[in-house]
Amino acid sequence: MISIVVAVVVVLGGGAIFRAVREATASPKDKAACIATLTMIQDSGQSLEQALTSWAAADDDKIRAEIANIRAAINARDPQALADSVNRVIKRCNGISSQFRDGFSDYCKTHEGACKQNFGF
Repeated sequence: MISIVVAVVVVLGGGAIFRAVREATASPKDKAACIATLTMIQDSGQSLEQALTSWAAADDDKIRAEIANIRAAINARDPQALADSVNRVIKRCNGISSQFRDGFSDYCKTHEGACKQNFGF
């Protein structure tokens, strides 16, 4: 019986545990890239180049990988590809930085519908 309870706790809390471990092991450069992403979202893309520079300095391969995708989407004038790339960074940052997570949540609450629209930087 105790093993079943332990298994349920592990399964239900596994995501939270994984997120806590991922956040604790994220480098300061990864967290800075996430804050740059939040700033870019808050200023409607005005700081896109600063965000890309911060992403390039990140230790996280998944964040760095989106730089080429963002540039390709901008050159192709493809808002859906741009939104998809930014959303992948947002998803990654949600697991890396509680500061990002809290700031993004606040932004979404105060900008009704903005988090559901395509980004058109």
